[in-house]
Amino acid sequence: MTAVRPPLAVVARETLVVLAYVGVSFLYFGRFVASHPGRDVLGSSQDPLIFIWSFAWWPHALFHGTNPIVTHALFAPQGFNLMWATSVPGLAFAFAPLTWLAGPVASYNVAMVVLPAAAAWAAYRLCLELTGSVWASLVGGYLYGFSSYMVGHELHGHVNLTGVFVVPLLALVLVRFFRRRLTRRRLAVWLGVLIAFQISISTEVAVAMTLVLALGLALAAVAVAEARPIVRTALAPIVAGYALAVVLLLPLVIFAFLGFTSTDLSGGARSGTDLLDALVPTPLNGIAGTLFPSVSAKFELEDGLYLGLPALVIVVLLAWSLRRSAWGRFLLLAFLLLTAITLGTALRIDGNRIVSLPPRLARHLPALDNVHWDRCAVYLALCGAVAVAVWTARTPGRIYPRPFVLPVLAVAAVVPGFWRPYYPSHHDRWPFYTAGLYRSCLRPGEIDLVFPWGYAGDSMLWQAESGFRFSLAEGYLHAVGAHAPILSGLERDPVAQELANGSQPTMGELRAFAARNHIAHVIATSTAGYPTARQLRAFGPVQRIGGVFVAPACGRPSLTG
Repeated sequence: MTAVRPPLAVVARETLVVLAYVGVSFLYFGRFVASHPGRDVLGSSQDPLIFIWSFAWWPHALFHGTNPIVTHALFAPQGFNLMWATSVPGLAFAFAPLTWLAGPVASYNVAMVVLPAAAAWAAYRLCLELTGSVWASLVGGYLYGFSSYMVGHELHGHVNLTGVFVVPLLALVLVRFFRRRLTRRRLAVWLGVLIAFQISISTEVAVAMTLVLALGLALAAVAVAEARPIVRTALAPIVAGYALAVVLLLPLVIFAFLGFTSTDLSGGARSGTDLLDALVPTPLNGIAGTLFPSVSAKFELEDGLYLGLPALVIVVLLAWSLRRSAWGRFLLLAFLLLTAITLGTALRIDGNRIVSLPPRLARHLPALDNVHWDRCAVYLALCGAVAVAVWTARTPGRIYPRPFVLPVLAVAAVVPGFWRPYYPSHHDRWPFYTAGLYRSCLRPGEIDLVFPWGYAGDSMLWQAESGFRFSLAEGYLHAVGAHAPILSGLERDPVAQELANGSQPTMGELRAFAARNHIAHVIATSTAGYPTARQLRAFGPVQRIGGVFVAPACGRPSLTG
């Protein structure tokens, strides 16, 4: 069968759509780092360091013939299984050429600008398949790609959670199969590739996506009689697609099971979203985001339940207009179901717990106990975006062929306050690392103990930009603190636990820790505060070089001789 090439006008239109979404993403996020893309970092927390390090690590390890999945560059000498960290190998390899050319910081920043635009384009394609209206699909794509969920995770630098363009593409493949435009074999292949890519970006999103897919198929079978035969027909290709994904990612899957850790996240603060977040914008929203401080103060900035009142009005209007349609009921029930899932383990109103919700039943189920239910807002955002697109496409406008005012208001309601400097963060850069002074001081492959330690410092950034010349007896790859899971042998060391909890071990304890873990040098920045230059004398002569204190001094025998 000969492939049919799209007309030149369609290619030009699709190119303009992509450029428009990229332009919006640059306006909202990219402009904050445009002047120094290799230095400034998008994201206001320490989390971006995980992804910057990962962007550098995966290509480096593969190029040097090292096992990339279990790294000994961090938490040395024991190492760390990266399948139990948000190490985004799929994105790291996709952006590897840019990482080699411009460095991991610039590569990460570009990914943070590209991914919302990619998500918007993918949702636009889904809406275009369902509606045939370019205008309606443009609005739907925007509402997904630049939703409250997406903006909140852009603020925190969660590139693993903004890499959700696979979700609408998977829905698009299923829609085409339901419309009999895709064979069972092609459905299995497409699902396998898409699921594998999503797993390589975020296992959490992939697990939640699987749950939503199962619930969606069950809901379609119950609400739409004509869909039941197609649902039954789709089950085998879907199972085959997941099997193909496992084959494509077999090494990653094996190591994921080898390091399997069950962690109940359902009882914590991130177990869901407050119901008022559906009506009240967070401070990140440009319109009315700061008008309700007493209410929005109870929200997390990454909470994504808020779709905007105009979008909710459109959902109600669509539900009324399609009240006699089975697929209309399906869309409304899916919207309500996804809202309930996003609320999490309990219904909370203005911070007050009212009643338990069904996700609480999953708190002890493997894999599902690792899901942050509030992050299921990404699926609610897609459902809302599709609903807005469908209503816009099937409703005649009074002036234009399609409605204009309500869709524009829906877009305006979720526009972030991009004029406020929320996003960029500036990490410490010391000449010891940036000017390459470490090369005359640290031996290749040695293990160093660097302060500020772990989450509080930027040592992973310095290691990534140095080409992994040295290993670190520390790392920040997952949640830290007294109740965090222990995922590395080094984290079982009592001194490491003290440091993770913010304590300051004695120099005697640090010397014993250094001996147990074959540490060659102890390094503290001049602003670290602990250990001081005086305290570092416990490890030998101290030298100040390039803004850091090194013990033993450069040129002297290291702690390992």
